[in-house]
Amino acid sequence: MLKNTIMNKIILAFLLITLTVFAHAQNANDIVFGKIDTIESKILNEERPLMIYLPNGYSTDKSYPVIYLLDGAANYHNTSTIMAHLSWTYDKICPEMIVVGIPNTNRNKDLTPYKPSFDPYMPQYMIEESGGGEAFISFIEKELMPYIESKYATAPYRVLFGHSLGGFMVLHTLLHHTELFDAYIATDPTADWVDGRIMQEFKDFNSNKMDDKVDLFIGMGSMNIGQDKNEIIADPYHESKSYESLFELDDFLTNTQQHNFRYGSKFYKNENHFSVRLIATYDAMRFLFDFYRVDITSSDWENPEVNLADKIRKLYERRTKGLGYEVKPEENYIKGLAEYYLSLEQHPKALQLFALNIDLYPESAHVYDAIGDYYTTTNEIAKAIENYRKSLSITENDSVRDKLKKVQDK
Repeated sequence: MLKNTIMNKIILAFLLITLTVFAHAQNANDIVFGKIDTIESKILNEERPLMIYLPNGYSTDKSYPVIYLLDGAANYHNTSTIMAHLSWTYDKICPEMIVVGIPNTNRNKDLTPYKPSFDPYMPQYMIEESGGGEAFISFIEKELMPYIESKYATAPYRVLFGHSLGGFMVLHTLLHHTELFDAYIATDPTADWVDGRIMQEFKDFNSNKMDDKVDLFIGMGSMNIGQDKNEIIADPYHESKSYESLFELDDFLTNTQQHNFRYGSKFYKNENHFSVRLIATYDAMRFLFDFYRVDITSSDWENPEVNLADKIRKLYERRTKGLGYEVKPEENYIKGLAEYYLSLEQHPKALQLFALNIDLYPESAHVYDAIGDYYTTTNEIAKAIENYRKSLSITENDSVRDKLKKVQDK
């Protein structure tokens, strides 16, 4: 116990050092890119450090999917940077997400759900330490997730990421705790653990028991940069057997159709075991969130005849279906668009956007005030009065009251 306590303090100190460049002090000259947190685990009987990234502009008025990272210290910076990059503009590839890195205290124990009896290429200490993966997953499910979801504005969509042994643990979690996560990412997973047992477990896996859709993406690097799959399999070095197990698993998953289970993968000939996780994470996000991209063209924005509001509505309906919970454009964003087209005197386009806001936010006083301004501009006085009154019936506002009086006096 004392050894674990000392080790945890060393890990926490290391994490604090690695994040110093991002969050040493809170002033205008700092680049803040996350924070260190801790959680006391009764299941694991130890304090666990966490690395937390919140999206730029994080607000408790919104909700955010969460990606949990195994090998947190190794994967936090690249993953959180990718998430920030893919979600920071209107043309988002994926939603803004909270990133939770789970650094290791004992990697061999936490990331292996069962022990090998013997492996000539594995140190004895690693065999002895292994097999604690089920307790680790129990910690994530029963302690970490409730902690994160009580402290942050989370949405009901979770992703689990792991690399190497962590990738193997991702695959095990998918098979045995499927509904814990909505999507799984494994880069270069150790598919030959205990004689490639994971392959048979996938063959026995029955996705018909799943109530909800689950996605899996596997990214595979080359054993040596430049080697293709056939060259790796033919390589006499014993490590090639690990890759052969992974390629067999990939072939099986690619060619097996399962209910509510979507699989994607990619082999990166010019990446090795360590470099592959960066590009594979990027591609995994594009695969998982292929429904999220904006398909509204420049012509749609510029053409006065195009019903932009309808295209925006369909975009968010698609995002809602893909994520499994309601996703809406922000009220002020739609209002700003509507006012922009009103300023261009593209009245039909503007009116469609004002009406969309009412459909999306019928309890908001602001949407009726805004469309009242539209009708005032177009000199449709009766409709302006009706909507100003509707706005005031929800929330009394001196400015809206003054506008109502002015149009009534016309």
